[in-house]
Amino acid sequence: MKIKNAKKMKKSKSLFLVISLIILSTAIQAADKSASFAKYTPAPKVIDGIQYPTHPTLYRGTSKKRINLQNAIRGMFGKSDEYMMSTLFKNIRKALMKKRSPESIYAKIHSDAYYVEAGDNKIIAMIDNIRGQQPKGRIYDIKTATKITKDIIDQYWANRTADQDLGNYIDYKSMLAPKIFGYPRPPYSNYRGHGKIDWPSKVLFSTTRPDIASQYGNTVVLFKEKKQRSLDLGFWNYTHNGIWFKSAADAGEFVVPGYISANEIVGYELRERSETVTKRPKDGGFGFRLQHIYNAIGFGFYKSIIAGKTYILVFPGKDQDNGLHHSCIKKVNEITYTFCITDGAHNSRAVKAPRSSYKRAPLLGVVALCEKGKPCQIPRQLYATLKPWRARYEYPLPKKFRKLFKPGKEVIKIDGMVAKYFKF
Repeated sequence: MKIKNAKKMKKSKSLFLVISLIILSTAIQAADKSASFAKYTPAPKVIDGIQYPTHPTLYRGTSKKRINLQNAIRGMFGKSDEYMMSTLFKNIRKALMKKRSPESIYAKIHSDAYYVEAGDNKIIAMIDNIRGQQPKGRIYDIKTATKITKDIIDQYWANRTADQDLGNYIDYKSMLAPKIFGYPRPPYSNYRGHGKIDWPSKVLFSTTRPDIASQYGNTVVLFKEKKQRSLDLGFWNYTHNGIWFKSAADAGEFVVPGYISANEIVGYELRERSETVTKRPKDGGFGFRLQHIYNAIGFGFYKSIIAGKTYILVFPGKDQDNGLHHSCIKKVNEITYTFCITDGAHNSRAVKAPRSSYKRAPLLGVVALCEKGKPCQIPRQLYATLKPWRARYEYPLPKKFRKLFKPGKEVIKIDGMVAKYFKF
């Protein structure tokens, strides 16, 4: 009887998934391509000897709530079913999973002071339509909700025109050019909505500078776009406004709509708090706030492709020679990672990416994919190549990492394979 009921439940679950996908295809006319700001990139040109537009490795300061270590590792091994989410992406997905009431998500959309516009009502209409077609008492699982959310975000941006984003409107809140793209942006006080100031919920900012990214969270994600979706705000402003940035905190800044795919992640750094500063809001209101600065790298996890296979190399941020904590690790090639240096920001020229210090970071170990249930070792030749650069001292790995790779109880499973950690 139990087996019969289990089969019935499995069949019901499968049927629900089919219905969900049918709803997805009929309720959303998905865009032909992912949401992108690439169409606003200025014409190619050479500036200070650099060919623009560039396609550098980008850094984003964030937290594990936006993308955790487990999903970042899955992404580095090629899985594209998870995303580093904008606030809007996160809230829509919660609404589809009924983890958040429609009223709260709609209030959040309308209270986003950067985006008080008619397009928000289209998002709300799409959410209402999809929720309304769900079988009674059912909710979307996280995988299906994520896919639907991505399609909603893509459709939202596909339906916007260049005039909406860049047009010379009196109401600056209805376009991106002066609000998100342009330097200097209008004062924060002009963006008040429902009595509070908010960062834009529909986009994600990143930078070519890890020292700047580390000011925005205890996790820094490195990503390299497979297809350009981001807009280089320095290059855009140099072309349109004659300046690379207004504030040093905006140096090397890029912006992307909606989300970043996990399979574009090439590195994940756990940062350590180095200082806490007290700041007063720029508009002079709401008292003082604390901002934590996470300059020092605790541990870094970086994607490398060696002999056609993907590995994740693990390094500490602490220098084994002098005990200093570094704030930058740079990939020189697939087997060489060094501590690096960031040049100061200059308003008169392009912002350059970090440069190598030529001092190799000590290797702690390698994460590799293995067949489930079978003996597994990394190739001898790879071990022999990397062994000279292994760390001379013990560096206790963070608990969140150890839990993912507990021998015999590995958590990360990908297409019949399991991710295992090999200590050097």
